[in-house]
Amino acid sequence: GFSKIVYIHVQAVKAGLLCFYILLVVFALSLFKGKRLWIRIAILPAIILIGVAGVLSIPSLQKQLMNTVRERKVWESQDATQFATTSSFVPRLLSYRIAGGIIVCKPLTGVGAGDVKLQMDNVYERDYPAIPLTARLLPHNQFLCTALAVGVPLSFILIAMLIAPMFDRKRNIFTVSTFLIMLLGMAIEPMLETQYAIFVYLFFTLFWLEIPFEKNRNKLIAD
Repeated sequence: GFSKIVYIHVQAVKAGLLCFYILLVVFALSLFKGKRLWIRIAILPAIILIGVAGVLSIPSLQKQLMNTVRERKVWESQDATQFATTSSFVPRLLSYRIAGGIIVCKPLTGVGAGDVKLQMDNVYERDYPAIPLTARLLPHNQFLCTALAVGVPLSFILIAMLIAPMFDRKRNIFTVSTFLIMLLGMAIEPMLETQYAIFVYLFFTLFWLEIPFEKNRNKLIAD
């Protein structure tokens, strides 16, 4: 409940905060569906103001903002010796760059799921030896990770799998919310590389499609 919302703000969990505000927008728009236009238009600025107020008033969020600014400068400098001093955005961007270079070499077949880490480590060792072993990430993007493993053509199956529930006639606000959260998760993490994440994806996607739901009122139908 409320304590969890406070927790993710105090801990400054970036992905959690982004998911929270995305869901806040979705559910607010759903709640005020059919209301006056000015009410719906006012929702987004109001939520943005809440987020800005949080950044300005919570020390942990301010620290995250300062770290983001610092890492942006490190990335823009393209000084590989400074990459080892970062721990958030730069390692992710670096993993994207390395994965993209490998995909360009093998766009149709990929390198095989078993060789993804080996190929990434080889490039780290060759081009970025100063990066510690613990910071040598797999591509922190599920779409890149899939394309790296099986090639670009087969990676379109992942995209089709992700968006398919949005075309189901039984979709509802919970289906849309799950889609947005999964899309965000796959954009910033190789989330389907773990069994737990696969369970979360399959369970919630299928669960929201199967429960009885009254779309006009955005409510579950009780037996």
